Amino acid sequence: MAATLYEQHYRMDWGLPRFSPPLMAATQDYLAQTPIPSYYQ
Repeated sequence: MAATLYEQHYRMDWGLPRFSPPLMAATQDYLAQTPIPSYYQ
């Protein structure tokens, strides 16, 4: 799901994605419970 990195980058403004696997898994788990706007599709 390519929208995951864009969610992290644009919503949280973390800059370039340099995420560890545990953080990625936690973020994807969070996003799975969070409605994603249709413009990410």
